[in-house]
Amino acid sequence: MENYGVKDYGAFDSAIATTNKFNSSVAVVQESAKEASTKLGGGSIFKGPAADACSQVATSLSSTLDSSMSNYKTMNDFLNGVSTAYKNSDEESLKTLLMAGAGSGFKTEMKSSLKIPDDLAQRGYTVTGYGDKGVVYTDLSSVHWADGTNQRKIFDEWEKQGGKYKNGIAVMNVNGQECYLVATSEEAGKVGDNINIKLKNGESFPAVVADQKSRNDPNYTKYGHTGSGGTNVVEFEVDMHTFNEKGCNPNTKDWGLEWDSSSGVTEIENYGSIVE
Repeated sequence: MENYGVKDYGAFDSAIATTNKFNSSVAVVQESAKEASTKLGGGSIFKGPAADACSQVATSLSSTLDSSMSNYKTMNDFLNGVSTAYKNSDEESLKTLLMAGAGSGFKTEMKSSLKIPDDLAQRGYTVTGYGDKGVVYTDLSSVHWADGTNQRKIFDEWEKQGGKYKNGIAVMNVNGQECYLVATSEEAGKVGDNINIKLKNGESFPAVVADQKSRNDPNYTKYGHTGSGGTNVVEFEVDMHTFNEKGCNPNTKDWGLEWDSSSGVTEIENYGSIVE
């Protein structure tokens, strides 16, 4: 998204105009197909198997064009939303739209959402070490994720993309969107899910679930692990060198995060898996 500026919204206007023109052309063809189906129908002067077959083809074509027009309306609505966000300089709306529309199959819908109760006490974020072999411990020894797991699939893709960190947190590109790697409860997302994490201060950031908070832990809840001071909803996959240097979890300004990291989580939106 950072490759575009508000001045570029003309490209979206052009795409919208092209889509509208195509949709108009499809509508003309559909009207002709309906007319042909009617004229070749039972009440017409044309009789016989050939006319019946032509009528069936015309009816089928009309139905197919109905579906196509519905799909193009969905795409056009999306393009209109992106264009409006650009024109209004509404960066947060644009981020949400781009993430919702990204991915195979032109994903535009949230699959699920976990809302965090307003009265749930939260204690910031926690971390898991993430490095060149997978899980990294405080002494910087590490062990690979097990073969065949979604954790391993995400890790291998992260390595394939260069094993990058941003502000000490592992990040990967998902359809042009830079996403933080995190762990959440199963209710928020399964490993491999593309999610959007919304905060109390109105900020939000995209992420990929790279690991799962263990349901077998005695302090597990549907919102995350509980402890002294409340529940931690999000756990970041971090560079242990950075973590040891900071000497704290990423809920302080020492991490240089672009959002207010002390803000609690209000909702986790789930847009489905990127590994299945």
